[in-house]
Amino acid sequence: MFRASPDSSQTDLFSNVEQFPRARDQEKLNDPNAWQNVFLDQVVKRVPEERFAELFDDATGRPNAPLRLLVGMLILKEGFGWSDEELFEAIHFNLLVRRALGLMNLTDEVPVESTYYLFKRRLYRYQVETGSNLLKEVFQELTRDQAKRLGVVGERLRMDSTLLGSNLAACTRLQLVIGCLQAFWKSLTDEQKVGLSEADRALLDRLCAKRPSQHIYRLEETTKQTWLEALGQVLLRLHQADDLQSSPRYALIERLLLEQYQIDEAGEEPRVVLKPAQEISADSLQSPHDEDAAYRKKRDETVRGYSVNLTETCQEGLNLIVDVQVEPATAADNGYLKDAVQSSEQVLETAAQEISADGAYYSETNEAYAQEQDKEIYYTGFPGKPGQYDYERSDDGVVVIDRQSGERQLAEEYKPGRYRFRVDGKWRYITDKTIDAAACRRRTEALPREFFNRRCNVEASIFQLSYHTRKKNLKYRGRCAVQLWAVCRVAWINIKRIVIYQEKQAEMMA
Repeated sequence: MFRASPDSSQTDLFSNVEQFPRARDQEKLNDPNAWQNVFLDQVVKRVPEERFAELFDDATGRPNAPLRLLVGMLILKEGFGWSDEELFEAIHFNLLVRRALGLMNLTDEVPVESTYYLFKRRLYRYQVETGSNLLKEVFQELTRDQAKRLGVVGERLRMDSTLLGSNLAACTRLQLVIGCLQAFWKSLTDEQKVGLSEADRALLDRLCAKRPSQHIYRLEETTKQTWLEALGQVLLRLHQADDLQSSPRYALIERLLLEQYQIDEAGEEPRVVLKPAQEISADSLQSPHDEDAAYRKKRDETVRGYSVNLTETCQEGLNLIVDVQVEPATAADNGYLKDAVQSSEQVLETAAQEISADGAYYSETNEAYAQEQDKEIYYTGFPGKPGQYDYERSDDGVVVIDRQSGERQLAEEYKPGRYRFRVDGKWRYITDKTIDAAACRRRTEALPREFFNRRCNVEASIFQLSYHTRKKNLKYRGRCAVQLWAVCRVAWINIKRIVIYQEKQAEMMA
């Protein structure tokens, strides 16, 4: 049963750490502007533990360690980019880390590994079952409190996104099919396996004997195609077997079958036909080990993973990240803006007036939202180069301007909202969306330098977010794990900003 814990341990006369260091070291340890004391004051002591009450009941029992301490451990791990082993070593033997977590005495108990892992597992399970990210809710509450006490306002916001790869090995189409079959076959009980033919059982056992890469290492391209077709038939038989639908990985092979193959039911028995590669969607399954990851190619960057969007305040002095969103890599940037602004306004309890973002956030929906809410969106750059023609509305209609020659002509409105004009004797067609986008691009080109500098600052936040990744490849798989990582990283970035801000304030007052 849930029970709240004290925000720090009681001082012990004989084991309190402060009595051992030299005076100079004690001064550094107790410095109120040092990171360990800021973290203790701004995070650990203020974690609303009641948010996690639903993770514990009469059946699961009460937590074995203070939840505020476990939350602090999660943030410190991602803040320093530690492994779990490095985290526990630091908690046991690093005085600054122990101070940051409120462990004031050398004899204070540290949570055991199983308690830490069980807490993470419950967070994941709760998010999968309810759709609520408890850690993000705690982050929002902590950030709201920090903003109030430190005078951070949200009249101006800026945002940017980045692509991050999941912890997946690149695989071919055949490796994907073999990997999914392996995962599904291993999830079945012996009773379920008996229902299949002896040939299928023998084939699946052989597939599970090696890694997918080992199976295809020496295969020629024609042989790979034959394997894909044959394994497609196996997938179809597994999908049609009623006894196998209770498997927890049944949805995996169903999704794989429908994304990679077409089912031909014209003959006496249904058969599968491999889909052409160009017909496979970018949000199709990328790995049996991460069903949420998606594929995206952006410029020269190819990612099988996720898109992460940051939103932060934009003012003189201290700025805090107030929202972080994680979606599959196929998510469009312009889909983030409305939810990010609304979430930020809830955290800061003030309405945003100005929003800075790049041109990828432009959409008719976002422009309409900004107009309805009396907000101004400043786009600081559009992807791609401007086209040969620019478009302006005038009293006479839509004016088409040739950027190279400066020639102007009126476009003909042949349908409501649709226009055409002649170039070298051929018609070219545009819509209201094209004209509005051209006007938005002109506004961007006329913006003062100050607005472009805002975007440079949020790009620095993106750099800090992914600082401990391996060339923007994460150590985690699955959307829940990536969301937890992202929340912990932005919580740590905010703490580091508060430390720097308070140090500057102290210097000014000295």
